[in-house]
Amino acid sequence: LIMEFIKKHKIAFAILVGLVIRLLLLFLDYAWDVNSFITWGKDLNQRGFPGFYETISSEVYAPKYPNYPPFSLFMFYLIYPLKKILFDYVWFLNTTISAFPSNLVLFIEKRSFIAGLFKLPGIFADLALGALMLKFSKKLVLDNKKLGFVALSLILLNPSVFYVSAYWGQIDSIPLFLIFYSIYLLMFSKKHIWSFLLFVSAILFKPTVLLFLPVYLVYFIWKYGFYKFMKSFCLSNILFWFSFLPFFKEGNLIAFPYTTYYKSILLGQDLSYTTNSAFNFWAVVTGFNNVNETTNFLFNLSYQQIGIVITAGFLSYLIYVLFKKGFKLRYVLYAFTLSVFSSFLFLTKMHERYSMLILPFILLLGIIEKK
Repeated sequence: LIMEFIKKHKIAFAILVGLVIRLLLLFLDYAWDVNSFITWGKDLNQRGFPGFYETISSEVYAPKYPNYPPFSLFMFYLIYPLKKILFDYVWFLNTTISAFPSNLVLFIEKRSFIAGLFKLPGIFADLALGALMLKFSKKLVLDNKKLGFVALSLILLNPSVFYVSAYWGQIDSIPLFLIFYSIYLLMFSKKHIWSFLLFVSAILFKPTVLLFLPVYLVYFIWKYGFYKFMKSFCLSNILFWFSFLPFFKEGNLIAFPYTTYYKSILLGQDLSYTTNSAFNFWAVVTGFNNVNETTNFLFNLSYQQIGIVITAGFLSYLIYVLFKKGFKLRYVLYAFTLSVFSSFLFLTKMHERYSMLILPFILLLGIIEKK
């Protein structure tokens, strides 16, 4: 009976198992970056938003100045007070009910507890990504539901996915889900404005998804034309601009969102090595020896400049092939996959977890083309 129930509700069962695995990992450990998330959540609640990007972080655990985009900071701001709310509620129960386990109060006071709370958005983004994978696969392979279930399972039950979100506590699943949904709408609906808004929302969580931008823009303009592109761009630009407005304190209000994103976020990353533990081309060349990306390498060009040149060459070729092939869906998926993969291989400052960005697209390609 149990097996029959699981077989009948296998999608719900896979989602449940994926959730349980993640909840079991919730309080075990967390990456150093989670300390930054906690610090920024606390600082926003205690200091407020104006001038936040120009104010030194209150704890040494975080980078000297905040370097995450606004949507991530809004999320940290909302999560941080949850610890006190839960603590007050548990303390009330502890003082009211004599049989209540008092050790739970001590557990909530630990750093690992609030770190676990900060992992929850990434965990839910994992589940949403898996559900969207199922929806995406049904569009590509109409007559094979089993492959969709396999793709869903390879997201929800993939150690590389739940390690990053539930164990490490990184939020990469959130912008990845938004990008994936943005591309889904671009391919299978006429909601081009919503697609663009989702893309901008993704970069307002983390700038790593900018790696998808070249192929996205080319495909968008090819499919909808320049007029609809400009309309979508202007509306999305309003979202981008207003997201930074709470952080403004003084200076040029109009330019503030753009200069802040460039200086504080894109250029504000702490580690500027050729590779930040990513197993890519630069790991082979430098051997993980923490060589700065601005160091000259060949022909008086730095590692960073050479990486940009190589990646630009790959992107140019991929876009050329797209025009030549006529923008069929499988070739668009190939272009998204290979553009991000080549960026991961040859651009500097890559973290190992950024390779996860291509995972949903590789799975979709595996569904429609087994070779």
